[in-house]
Order: sequence, then structure tokens, then C-alpha cells
Amino acid sequence: MVPQGGGLQISLIEPDNALTFPVGAGAWTASDHADRNDETTPVAASGGWLDGHTLRVEVIFLETPHRMDITCSLPGRTAEALWRPGRSRPTGIFRRAPHGK
Repeated sequence: MVPQGGGLQISLIEPDNALTFPVGAGAWTASDHADRNDETTPVAASGGWLDGHTLRVEVIFLETPHRMDITCSLPGRTAEALWRPGRSRPTGIFRRAPHGK
């Protein structure tokens, strides 16, 4: 994560792909950036600092039923990403669900 404009920019990285997108501070920011494979992944993201040490970001993958909550801890230098309950769980960060499913 890095500061950008009035918010942050965050990168989701898995072994075969990565996606970087802006996170609105206290508001939703929608974007559609290309991943490492040049596939566009529309997302909306919002987040903010819970305290001086903990960042929480919510990401909605707009063309799927999937959401992800990310919590970053500065003292622990850790990040935890959890899929929110949905109709199904993707097998990778960028897995797209067929429309209508």
C-alpha cells in the first residue's frame, strides 16, 4: 500500500498475477485496472485507519459476487485478507465468476 492523492493505492499479489488499484479514504473509489495478464478487473475500494497502527480496506470485485476485507497492522508488519461470504468462493484473487452465477 502507498499513499496516493486523497487515499491509498493497494496491490493484491498472488504467484501468477497482481492487481494494483486506488482505495478511497472514507468513500468508495471505483476503477478498472489491468492486472499482470492485461485483463481488466473492475473493483471498488474504500478504507481508512482504525487507529494509528491498523488499516482496514474493503474491496468489491464489481463483476462478481465477491468482496474482500483487508486488515494491515504496521507494528506486526502483517496483512490479512479475508473473503466475505458470498454465493461461492473464488480460487484466486482474480477468478471471475460467470455472469448469472
